[in-house]
Amino acid sequence: MMFSSEEQCNEYLALSDKLYYKGNGSGCMGIFDKVMCWEAVRSNTTVYLRCPNIKGLFDPTKNLTKKCLENGEWEGVNITQKPYGYTDYQVCFTENSMQQSNEIFNLKNSQLILRIVSHIELVGLILSFLCICFSLFIFGYHKNLRCKRTKIHLNLFITIFIQSTVRILFFLDRFLFKFINPDLIAYESQFMLLNKSICPLMHAVLEYIQMCNFMWMLNEGAYLNILLTYSVFDDNKKGIMIASYVIGWGFPAVAVMAWGSILLNTIGIDDVCWSGFYNWSTYWIIKGPIIMAFSINILCLLNVIRILANKLRENRTSEIEQIKKSVKAAILLLPLFGITHMFEVYDIEPSNWILNLIFSILKAILVFYQGVFLSILYCFMNNEVKNTIRRNWLNKIKFKSKCFDLNKTKTRNDKKSKRNPNAEGDNLLSVQMTEMTTNTKTSYTTMSRTEDTCI
Repeated sequence: MMFSSEEQCNEYLALSDKLYYKGNGSGCMGIFDKVMCWEAVRSNTTVYLRCPNIKGLFDPTKNLTKKCLENGEWEGVNITQKPYGYTDYQVCFTENSMQQSNEIFNLKNSQLILRIVSHIELVGLILSFLCICFSLFIFGYHKNLRCKRTKIHLNLFITIFIQSTVRILFFLDRFLFKFINPDLIAYESQFMLLNKSICPLMHAVLEYIQMCNFMWMLNEGAYLNILLTYSVFDDNKKGIMIASYVIGWGFPAVAVMAWGSILLNTIGIDDVCWSGFYNWSTYWIIKGPIIMAFSINILCLLNVIRILANKLRENRTSEIEQIKKSVKAAILLLPLFGITHMFEVYDIEPSNWILNLIFSILKAILVFYQGVFLSILYCFMNNEVKNTIRRNWLNKIKFKSKCFDLNKTKTRNDKKSKRNPNAEGDNLLSVQMTEMTTNTKTSYTTMSRTEDTCI
């Protein structure tokens, strides 16, 4: 029988009087092996249990076996140094799981390469998190950068920020659990398994924010295409942003709630953290819209390149220059439209293990470094952003410098007035300071109220 914690297993064994063997002779005590709950049996006995029902990973029609040795210990205690011994869960694998397991574990260098891929993903997540934080600060602090285009950028950056945070938590969770329990297999290595509700909730949050990420990339592609296609397009209509919010945040919430409700009604929260849900048919509630959004963005990218090529041709630009500018535009739009997620969306997994590992490394770089690419291309290296920061900074320096000069002049005049009490310069100085301060503040306010900068 499968339980999510040792406490639940011990409660069940105590109630059923199967925690300790009470027959003649010695026997093995009831134990929890982190997945299944095994009842106490006499020595030299083999126990059979149905495999756990984990769709896409285990076949519940197969049987697990566990043997109680003559000395009253479970088989494998001398290997694992744990009271529950060793349980061979490979016998439960489905045909696809067994094939994938053989491809991975029978290769000498595969574990090293998979570890490298995991490290690449973690470094990418941390760098994306830091870059996105800095970009959000820049867009939030400099209000004159805000327009509909940059608002869509901001929402896309927020999805990447939340997604990076959740994924980093998953990495930390697995790392800490493996550090404390190095003998456990990979799918057990999560502290969240100790709580039935936290792990499915974290998966639901991750799926929601990942879907939001794709929907906001769809908003980026649709908005840019509308701007380039319709010359009479009114960019000031509020309905554009309302529709973007509905598509970007609302629709994913409905889809994920529907998906989560189906899983709760069919399997509940007793499953091992909804393991293998990527292979279930219900996952198409999330995957279907993501594939559709990604496919639409590919068409949007092709349309943008077509419009750019036509305009360059109208300006009689040389063919080589047309190719250069078209390629440059495509490279700039690849991470913004999410085309870099191609390997993730379409589940490209070559049968050849070398190609598969190369694709895994390439996918890790393109997907998990998206925040870095977007921050560099649309914030750090963007001329409008750099010019706005420079103007605001220089304006603040000028304002502080004039205030310093005024204070210096006031101090000097105060000293003169002390020497000559009959002098009548105080009123004049007050008027001058008021005028200069007002002019400076007006200049600064005018500067910060410049029209929105779209990038």
